[in-house]
Amino acid sequence: NNTAVCVAPGPKCGPTTQCAAGEVCCNESCGYCRKPGQPCTEEYCLPPPPPPPPPSGPRCGPVVCAAGETCCNESCGYCSGGPGGKKGCTKEFCAGPRRPGEGCTKERCVGGEKCGEKRCRVGEKCCDPFCGLCVKEGGGC
Repeated sequence: NNTAVCVAPGPKCGPTTQCAAGEVCCNESCGYCRKPGQPCTEEYCLPPPPPPPPPSGPRCGPVVCAAGETCCNESCGYCSGGPGGKKGCTKEFCAGPRRPGEGCTKERCVGGEKCGEKRCRVGEKCCDPFCGLCVKEGGGC
């Protein structure tokens, strides 16, 4: 006889645990389940922290700013303002690929040449890839 039989799960135990069939909840605060008669700890476990609220500020390129912040550089996704209003912003232009190597040829990449771990700005060339040093095209290294 190959008939499947559904077995009801055990009791709920704590905020996120469901005990297996045949188990009992022995520590509600920690969500520990055991078979009846097995030892269990008496420790107290703190509940998990609530998830952070989703950002509620304006959209800024690839990110959403926090409440109270403003988008100050959409191409890079930089937000400024916030608590105290002291967070500054740069005027750089972030264009081109978002992942290393995406849209690149051997020598050049969209939005500027790759130079070590950074990317040169449009109109610059890589002078020293070891240091990530870029200079204006036509300039000396």
